[in-house]
Amino acid sequence: MFLASSLPHTHSPHARTHAYSLAEIENVRRSRIESLRQHFQETYNAYQWVQENRGRFQGEVLGPLMLEINVPNEDHARIIESVVSRNAIESFVVTNREDQNTLYREVRMRQNLRINIISTPATDFQPTRVADIESVRTNALRTNTSRSFVD
Repeated sequence: MFLASSLPHTHSPHARTHAYSLAEIENVRRSRIESLRQHFQETYNAYQWVQENRGRFQGEVLGPLMLEINVPNEDHARIIESVVSRNAIESFVVTNREDQNTLYREVRMRQNLRINIISTPATDFQPTRVADIESVRTNALRTNTSRSFVD
């Protein structure tokens, strides 16, 4: 399982920041990088290249996504990993066309590494937590149930 963070989970972003020590966060990241190296060698090699060449990019390059996503609940992580394709969790995300071209040219063409590149516009997106998860579950159940009976 790659997405489970094994860090303590709290509902408040501020409390979460204080609950983790820098060492705990770094240990989880090192463990994920080692799993990446063991199980996804090409993606690991691409990750290493991106780390060593950050100065060649104009914007932020994220990824692979399996290193960027933290799911505190192991059951939820297992569900996400079973639903989201391997190609998606191994993907790199760039925020502009020039960086996409650089990553493609250097990693896919020159090094012949099979990686996925997702391009998305840079935004000031700030993730938020849903305040009432029970209402989400109820609405999802209603939506799925109503779809079952519609032609």
